[in-house]
Amino acid sequence: MSKDYIELNRKFVELAEEEIKASVDYSRFLRSRSDYSWPELLQEYQYVVVLGEAGTGKTKELENRCRILREHGESAFFSSIEILASEDNVRNSLRNSDQNVFDDWLGGDSPGYFFLDSIDEAKLREKSFETALRHLEKSLTTRNMLRSKIIVSCRVSDWRFRFDKETFEKFISIEKTKSITRDDNQNLSGIDKNISEPTSTSQTDQLKVNIFSISPLDKNQVKILAEFYGVENYKEFISAIDENDYWHLSERPQDVEWLSSYWKSNNKLGRYAELIENNIDKKLEEVNVNRPRIGEMTKDKLREGVEILATAITLSKKSFISLPDDYKNKTVLLDSINPEEVLFDWTPNDIENLLRRGIFDEATYGRVKFHHRAVIEYLIALWIKRLIDNKCPQHQINNILFGTTFGFEVIKHSLQPTIAWLSLFNDEISQRVVKYYPEILISFGDPALLNGDIKKRILINFCEKYENNQKIGIEFERISIKRFVDISLEGTVLHLIVKYKEVRHIKLLLIRLCREGKFKKFCYSTVKYSEGQ
Repeated sequence: MSKDYIELNRKFVELAEEEIKASVDYSRFLRSRSDYSWPELLQEYQYVVVLGEAGTGKTKELENRCRILREHGESAFFSSIEILASEDNVRNSLRNSDQNVFDDWLGGDSPGYFFLDSIDEAKLREKSFETALRHLEKSLTTRNMLRSKIIVSCRVSDWRFRFDKETFEKFISIEKTKSITRDDNQNLSGIDKNISEPTSTSQTDQLKVNIFSISPLDKNQVKILAEFYGVENYKEFISAIDENDYWHLSERPQDVEWLSSYWKSNNKLGRYAELIENNIDKKLEEVNVNRPRIGEMTKDKLREGVEILATAITLSKKSFISLPDDYKNKTVLLDSINPEEVLFDWTPNDIENLLRRGIFDEATYGRVKFHHRAVIEYLIALWIKRLIDNKCPQHQINNILFGTTFGFEVIKHSLQPTIAWLSLFNDEISQRVVKYYPEILISFGDPALLNGDIKKRILINFCEKYENNQKIGIEFERISIKRFVDISLEGTVLHLIVKYKEVRHIKLLLIRLCREGKFKKFCYSTVKYSEGQ
């Protein structure tokens, strides 16, 4: 087992197909759900799929849970789906030290726990989940199947809900297991009173495939990891995350490792824009271990490449970038761009080199993708800035950023965050957005970098724009308001609260600014005009 594992007591959230498809902010969705611990998961369910994106720690979690069960005298086995699909039976896919334990388990009547890792890695290497399950079935009799608990892992982006779930369900033969005799059920449930005995879960629920996702790290788990990664003043580190509301940047162990490294180098976390810049630089230096680098490239060229790709997938409304061997694969290109079509003056080797960088998560099916949406939005802004610096005509820039709805100019919805970032780099665009779209600069980008005079003008224009509207049509997150507000706005905010005291949606935003800005001087006025709301 991994020697660098640290116990975090990870939690899991049960998912349904429609929830995965409908949830745009996946991590926020997960935080809103109730959690299961490992013991609860293994006690209540027999067939489990654990989903999580790259860096969430799926493999380490499966390995360590297998180790814990073995230490408690249970028959638990870990194997990768790739190896199981390559071997003709389970025994050959196990470590040598585990093979005799497996033989003993086959001859007994205790429960067995099979942790099968990484459907996505198997697919990446053209190994079939179905083949792995067939090899498992070949090794286990029906009786052994009924006393087995099977836990498999996969990336969220690579889990084909209907196909992969149906493959798993076909393997466990749900209809057949429903006919298990009462005596068999009693024998199965009595095997292990502490871990495997079902409680309130029905037999039908136990004998179906249950889909779970690893929950984002909570504050205590981030603290534990920060200590593990060598952050000595971890209390200050956690306070800095709290103060800047960077929890969305610390949801995975991989994220905490990066933030810890940044903190140790700078003894602070810095502005949001600084963190994104640092993240991009670090990830462009890294090379995916599964895709070794060929040759060297300059930092400027790497930057230009990722800026172009981030823009291309957003404007084409696709999520992935196809890898070299799949440029002409029509199935892959349904949701992927062909990088050769946008990096048209790059050599094939240079494109392959770029796609091997750590800024991309491997997503199988011959595709890669960016991990953080915020990074994509920021990179697009840098690409448009590059166009402007190279004297691209303004009307072409406008065609990229703006559209029309019912004859009115609007910012293209997918580019709202990008325009907020771009406003920090370009005065002409900044003036236009401040005047006509002030809400964008409160909501997106890094409002902390705007100067006080611009912020005052944004608030005044916002109030004038929405004075006669029933609703704003945009939701201001707490972190955005916190980044936007500073003490220089105190007088302006008080003046606007008095002026717009009858306009509820404007007044509520201004009150939130008072609270996040800790405007003690005007606390009485705030309370007075919010009374009854």
